[in-house]
Amino acid sequence: LFPHPEPPTTTRYMSKTLLSLLLVTFLVCFIHSDEVSFKISQITGTETFFCAHDFFHTLTGKTGKQFIYNLHGFASNNANIRSVQLWSCSNENFVKKAQFKCLEELPDRNDCQMVYSWDPTSDLTLRLPRGVAFVTGENEDLNKMIVVARFATPPTAEDAGVTITYNTTEPQYEAGVMTVGVKPSSVSLPANSSNVEMANNCENTCALLGDWYIFSATPLMHSLGKTIQAAYYKEGLLKRFFVRDTDYGSSPDSTILFIDEPTNDYSPNEKVKIAKSDRFSVECTFDTTSVKTTTHGGNNGTGSEACLTYLNFYPRGSGIKSCLDGKCINKSGDADYYTNIIVNYVALALASMLIGTIIGFALHMLLMAAQKWVSNNSGRFTKKHFVSFKWLNPVWWFKPFEEEELEDDEETKRLTDEGDLDDLAAP
Repeated sequence: LFPHPEPPTTTRYMSKTLLSLLLVTFLVCFIHSDEVSFKISQITGTETFFCAHDFFHTLTGKTGKQFIYNLHGFASNNANIRSVQLWSCSNENFVKKAQFKCLEELPDRNDCQMVYSWDPTSDLTLRLPRGVAFVTGENEDLNKMIVVARFATPPTAEDAGVTITYNTTEPQYEAGVMTVGVKPSSVSLPANSSNVEMANNCENTCALLGDWYIFSATPLMHSLGKTIQAAYYKEGLLKRFFVRDTDYGSSPDSTILFIDEPTNDYSPNEKVKIAKSDRFSVECTFDTTSVKTTTHGGNNGTGSEACLTYLNFYPRGSGIKSCLDGKCINKSGDADYYTNIIVNYVALALASMLIGTIIGFALHMLLMAAQKWVSNNSGRFTKKHFVSFKWLNPVWWFKPFEEEELEDDEETKRLTDEGDLDDLAAP
């Protein structure tokens, strides 16, 4: 009958505070994240590139799916480290390797993709957008990992690696990696030139599942690289630069979170929406005055070159794997969308012809069997059998007709022997 009095302001404030504390406690207790360091320890040698191979599930000692939300590089001597890279590989022959000199054996550009690159100047943490994570685990793409430490001078008892933050909380979207640029086998740089240009334009024609979003980029060149820029175009108009590095030789090849200059700040709005027919462009320039022979693309840190950019995006199922030399390859390994249409129609036509042939043969055999049955059972379709109502018995239709004929012949012989056949035939 009477309205309840509204609680005092202090009580309401305490209730909200208590609810907030309970929510925070729940998040801390039930959405707990773990960290694991994939590193190379006590590095000493005469080279400047060192690598290690490992499986994520052996690093963590855990089975099942895990989801990576943050990546951050580190080094014990920041003054001597140029970059620390984390690569993901799909090579079936991938094996675990401890620390080794890898200047001549860098990750294969055909089987591996760079997920993240760190340098002490930018000190960038790759924080994935809210609700987005890389999926990893024993049977996942990001399980085979390579860490590459690149030093300015040969190291002495130094450490370098990547700290990986992960948990078992399944994200709304899974992240993926795509490669854009010039295919390594197409790289060919003439010697003794201060400005060798190379470019690739590739249209998004093979991502079939709608729009997707790119949230970071990592450029890759080798020692002869001068400049690199990667951008995307929509309806022929430049929309945004992913990478714009005008002095690659002196600047680190660190991951960029879609801003022209890398910083520690991350905004969840800094993402790029990619739609059907958007075009990717990667342009590189090289200085080959220090070499005497033609330089080709490859995995050798000094004897080969690269003109690539690795883009992280989500959702993984909607994006593409690579867009190199004008050829778009989606996550399933399928080629250009229009090529797929032709292949699909040819396959459909062949399948239709095969099915039609099988159905036609079956119908032909059925018709032949029906004709044979009618020929062998024409005696059933007489007035005598119709009046006898034998046709109402389903078994009669499947009973061999020759048996009835035989029974009639035996009855005729009996009547003949008894002399009653003439009486039977009389009117």
